[in-house]
Amino acid sequence: MKSRLQKPIALALAFAFFALLWGFVANAWFANSFLFPGPTLVLEAFVEMLESGELFADLSASASRLFVGFLLGTSLGIVVAIFTAKVEIFNDSVGQLLHFSRFIPPLALVPLAVLWLGIGEQSKVGLIMWAAFFPVWLNTIAGVRNIERKHLLAAKNLGAGNLRMLKEVVLPSSAPFIVSGSRIGLGFGFSVLIAAEMAGAFSGLGFRIALLHDVFRIDKMIADIIVLGLLGLAADRLLVFSSKKLLPWLEKEDAK
Repeated sequence: MKSRLQKPIALALAFAFFALLWGFVANAWFANSFLFPGPTLVLEAFVEMLESGELFADLSASASRLFVGFLLGTSLGIVVAIFTAKVEIFNDSVGQLLHFSRFIPPLALVPLAVLWLGIGEQSKVGLIMWAAFFPVWLNTIAGVRNIERKHLLAAKNLGAGNLRMLKEVVLPSSAPFIVSGSRIGLGFGFSVLIAAEMAGAFSGLGFRIALLHDVFRIDKMIADIIVLGLLGLAADRLLVFSSKKLLPWLEKEDAK
């Protein structure tokens, strides 16, 4: 049986090894400390951003955009997927249009979103919503179509109506697929968030990274990139944890 401390210790060791390797390369004779600062310089830059307050402001802006866009994209993806999987005429029409749309990269829409929606919150939230929608939509369709027919027949024979069938059979059975799609959509949302903030924003981690590039503050750039990775890891862990609490019938084993 695994110890509860095993995963945190393994994670800490992995990060420690990465920091040591990073420091070795940064201090090697062939490395330029200005272009490739070591952990100590990046840590100093991190503290500087904390003291100035810019890190908290950028982190709050990015996190709020991600939360709203991801929530909207996920919710819409689940609803549309149920119609796509259950209503044949919907699948043959709207479903095929969505299959066409999912091959349009969200990054290709960044310039249009800025032109049409401006550099306010709407463009960034809309792009994140677009990126998160399709993984959830596809995975939910697979989950709904994967439900065993005998379960649907049993619920129907017991007198379950459409809404009760949806609530007590379809959604619970599709939950593992929805969670998997949500985790993929979260990753896509992060990529689009940073690209959108770089293209048109006055706050956020993406905006800050682009600005720091222009003034050659590589140490701060790397600090922001690390914060971005930590934010993504925390969001993914929170999603998995919430799923297990809200959906106790999911497998107990930790997500990989």
